[in-house]
Amino acid sequence: MIWSTIDVQTAPTDLSWGTMMAYGVWYGRSAWWALLSPAVCLILMGFALISLGYKASEAMNPHVQREIEMKEKIGKRLISKQKKLLHCC
Repeated sequence: MIWSTIDVQTAPTDLSWGTMMAYGVWYGRSAWWALLSPAVCLILMGFALISLGYKASEAMNPHVQREIEMKEKIGKRLISKQKKLLHCC
């Protein structure tokens, strides 16, 4: 396995989110928070990494930058048209 060749592994006694979730499943209904807290942290970390990836893509990809600029221009035009419609009545 590739992780063992680059020494990215933990000992069975080390705590990680995976082992915490495994203990939470082991205790079941008596300690539901033992499963909930690492699961929420894992989900939030996933969302953070996904949003970081999107922001990196927006910053580095010129096609995405142009698309964002066009959407902003269209949004500003729509807002100005709505303001004009509201002020005329």
